[in-house]
Amino acid sequence: GVALAGLAAHAFGFDTTLTDCLPGHLRSLREVCARQQKQTLRARCLDWQEEEARMKGSCTIDRGSPENCGATAAAKAAAEAGVEVLAVEDQHNFDLVLASDVLYEEHHAALLPLVIERWLKPGGRWAVALAIRDEEMLVRFLEG
Repeated sequence: GVALAGLAAHAFGFDTTLTDCLPGHLRSLREVCARQQKQTLRARCLDWQEEEARMKGSCTIDRGSPENCGATAAAKAAAEAGVEVLAVEDQHNFDLVLASDVLYEEHHAALLPLVIERWLKPGGRWAVALAIRDEEMLVRFLEG
């Protein structure tokens, strides 16, 4: 489910930021963090659409999908869920970026490397676990 990889990393001692852009998921993340009562686990709203300008038209984005509504909708979702948006000051600040089961639509494959690049610290590491929903899309992502 939502945040399983991040919660596993936190259990291993990592200072962890769990992200999503959907209001229901953000509320769940906030509740999980509140139950943990630790400063080293926090929930933040992260809108991948911020990377759209850098995507160079490699694919189209379905604006009818709730997670594809853009920054204004993401900020509203964060406010509704009582979660902060991931701060600009945190760019290039993460030692490790984990992405688990995040490729649902074609543009996600184009956006994911850009998201990782924006948030990963130089010299940092990243890991991705992917479900195979669309084999051709997965191959395009891996071939980059």
